[in-house]
Amino acid sequence: MDQKLRTYAERQTNNKRKANDLSRNNHGHQQQLAKRQNVAKVYNMGLGWVYTVRNAEKKGNASRDPDSNVFM
Repeated sequence: MDQKLRTYAERQTNNKRKANDLSRNNHGHQQQLAKRQNVAKVYNMGLGWVYTVRNAEKKGNASRDPDSNVFM
């Protein structure tokens, strides 16, 4: 029983050391999130959509159906 507890305690300390090493190694290196790129694309698509609808309304050729100007 003592042997089991000893190996468990050793594993715990090894895991703590690994966690500390990882946090030290990542200093100054931040990982970029993939979500940032998606936000920019959605934002750009939103601006493009607003631009096309407003442009059609300015020219006076917007139809009565508001969904007809929307493109995907």
